[in-house]
Amino acid sequence: MNEHVNTLITELQNATFKLDAILDVYQENLDYFNEVDRRKITDFKVIFERKREAIDASINSFVRFIKKSFAPSQKDILKEKALQKLHNDFPDFDSWDENVKHALLDRELKTLFSRQSVNASSKRPTTGESVYLDNPNTDQPHSINENFVFSKPYKIEFLSKEYAVKNWRDVLCVIANSLYTDNPAPLNSYIVNDDSKKPKFAESILPNYRRPIEIAKGIYTDANRNATDMLNLCRLLLQIYSIDEDEITIYLSKIAKNE
Repeated sequence: MNEHVNTLITELQNATFKLDAILDVYQENLDYFNEVDRRKITDFKVIFERKREAIDASINSFVRFIKKSFAPSQKDILKEKALQKLHNDFPDFDSWDENVKHALLDRELKTLFSRQSVNASSKRPTTGESVYLDNPNTDQPHSINENFVFSKPYKIEFLSKEYAVKNWRDVLCVIANSLYTDNPAPLNSYIVNDDSKKPKFAESILPNYRRPIEIAKGIYTDANRNATDMLNLCRLLLQIYSIDEDEITIYLSKIAKNE
């Protein structure tokens, strides 16, 4: 990867350490011997650390995206392998005629591509083979905007409360039930004003809901959705209630298996 990109990634990962200065400044302006100020400091620290963890998770997700974007293509990797093999087989390869070098490189690339295709076919998941892998970092927090394809949650933190969940449907139900129980008006208003052919939420089971579920008392949606769609509904609920997305933190028990 480009050295400049690596430097920028390191600076980005170190950015959250500078946030400690904000905490120091906040504490300097308060009196530890004053009970009210002590409570302010305690409350500030709790929220500060939770939000910083969310920032860390977002930065880590962004760094993974950058590394993946700047990673060499499969074609570049195979070309490097082909050249390395040709140099090993023919030490004076660089001094040969360009047309001969090109022909040999092209032949070697075709061989490597052919082998790769055969290997890919042999590694293709069979029926019933799991696409999940046990998450080695179950304590790592994740933001709601990450890619959760072939991932499974086991816990979320929402509005300073912790909930055990088994799947993305549970995540949606926790958010919907928590918000609607506390204040049904925003979601009711959204439902009344939603004139789409297939409303995302409804006060009754609609005919075009293939797998209807009740996500809050008297509120239904179609559960025939993948993880991405479920999380889109979660984000929609946050928008309806004007809740910041960093108010939810997700913890995973399973992650995607990388072949």
